[in-house]
Amino acid sequence: MQIHFRAPHQWFDLSEFAAQELRLKEKFGAVRPYGGLALALTDTLLGLTRQFPHKKKVLCFQSIPIFQSAMMMLSRDGYNVNTFGLSHAKDAEFWKSHLDPQTLFVAVSEDDPFLGKLFNWSELERLTAEKKIYLIKVSHHHHRYSPLPDKYERTILRFNAISPTLTLVLLSERLKLVSTLGEDQIFPEDTKNLIRKYKPRGFISPKLIEDFESKKPAGSLAVFSKEDDQRIFDRAVIYWPNLDGWAVVQRLAQRLQIALPEAGGPTLLETTSLNRWKTHGRAMEWLSAMGLNEAMIRGTVIIDPDLINSQFVSHLQSVTQEIKDIQQLPEEIK
Repeated sequence: MQIHFRAPHQWFDLSEFAAQELRLKEKFGAVRPYGGLALALTDTLLGLTRQFPHKKKVLCFQSIPIFQSAMMMLSRDGYNVNTFGLSHAKDAEFWKSHLDPQTLFVAVSEDDPFLGKLFNWSELERLTAEKKIYLIKVSHHHHRYSPLPDKYERTILRFNAISPTLTLVLLSERLKLVSTLGEDQIFPEDTKNLIRKYKPRGFISPKLIEDFESKKPAGSLAVFSKEDDQRIFDRAVIYWPNLDGWAVVQRLAQRLQIALPEAGGPTLLETTSLNRWKTHGRAMEWLSAMGLNEAMIRGTVIIDPDLINSQFVSHLQSVTQEIKDIQQLPEEIK
């Protein structure tokens, strides 16, 4: 029997539970749970624009796709939406000319959703606090390995993606944002367990990942250069310029007897290949801003460190050789 009626108190109860369970009450004035990152951004930014209707200018980091829906909404509502890229991160002149009294917020991501690449916005954080402009900081993975600030920052709103179905928004209690969608959410039964399991893990040693990538297993190449330490070492990221990453992942999963979830779910193996995501090239254009060319996007494979050992390397060698052998066959035999 289905009872199709929402319990409006659930959102508030879950907010209080998250604040107590994660000991955030003394650090942040408010913790708001949402059923996903896109929903969290849309509802929170809508509340922010209603609280400050006289400020009609926003800036958005264009290299990460998660902001697209919210920015389209604001653009339709008459907001002046300005975009910027990685090259502007430390460009003092750019920020000097763009952070004016009409600016309501700047939206950035602390990392990218695929590769674990980190972005340094320390200068922007200082300038927005100085000018009392809100800074929207989205974290796909970084919050899992970095401790929270000792106290809340009045002008920073943090969006921490706990899972595909849960995002926690951390903001100052002085910011009394009206929520349009918060109370109408229906959360899965395991939401409290997701919150209980969420604990920052602290520093991760890069040695396992660096050793694995540097040995170029199965003739692969590392996506990150050895000098590039601006990354999270919770995944190995390699590619083959002449192989499709989805073909490698599928055969490797079969060999290791690993179940592959739907694209976007928690997994031990993943790829940026368009064949995996069943989408067109434009949907992955943002990866070009991360330094990936077309061959890298097609051939990149992302590996959980729990898989990495000598046996895994052997399987990887065998699988990639199988694919290369198939590629050499005449077209009518494939």
